[in-house]
Amino acid sequence: MHTSFDTTLPAEILDGIIDELGCSQDSDPESLKTLLHCALVSRSFHHRATGHLFANVAIAPTANWTNTHTDYGRFTVARLEALYQILRKNDRIGPRVISFSLEATLSHLDPRDEGSEPDDMIRRGQTLPGILRLLSSIRQFSWKNHVGSVFSDDFGSDLMDAIGSLGERASLQSLSLERFELTVFPLNFF
Repeated sequence: MHTSFDTTLPAEILDGIIDELGCSQDSDPESLKTLLHCALVSRSFHHRATGHLFANVAIAPTANWTNTHTDYGRFTVARLEALYQILRKNDRIGPRVISFSLEATLSHLDPRDEGSEPDDMIRRGQTLPGILRLLSSIRQFSWKNHVGSVFSDDFGSDLMDAIGSLGERASLQSLSLERFELTVFPLNFF
């Protein structure tokens, strides 16, 4: 005799399990691994799991980073470009990002010099402005510069417009720009 069991759990319980994994993913590598697997199980799991996987995006050096300023600049540009491609290919991820943190090593731009290639790609490129525009539900944006102060005059207008557009979002609760001298600030922020 074969007995059939109903193994369907209510959606609220499944959501609670995935939410618990999401809360512990930073401190428990196994939770992160399980959350990644949940994102592949089914569409309903995928939606809930990716909300946790992409909620907090950080582009920052590891604690043992020992490479040069230029190497870190290239690393930052590569990570920004990879993130931009992910956000462009899947339009459901950008709205799920709640917190975006960026750490860079930009130096003040000498008017006689266009700066290093990675610095220019961050300052005047289209990648970072594109990312900021796709984060429609962002609550927290922080950008820390590790090398001296950087002046807003050093940035391209597209980047300044994208930073200013963050202020138009009702979801934004916190904006932090560390080691920046804001001689110009977009009016649409206030």
